[in-house]
Amino acid sequence: MLYIFLVRKIRVSFSLHLCAATLQTLIQQYG
Repeated sequence: MLYIFLVRKIRVSFSLHLCAATLQTLIQQYG
């Protein structure tokens, strides 16, 4: 149960970092 919670938390944080990196790249290209 705890393992599933950790995996879910890591997955969410990873996707957040990915979104942030994508936004940063777009801002650098068009900003």
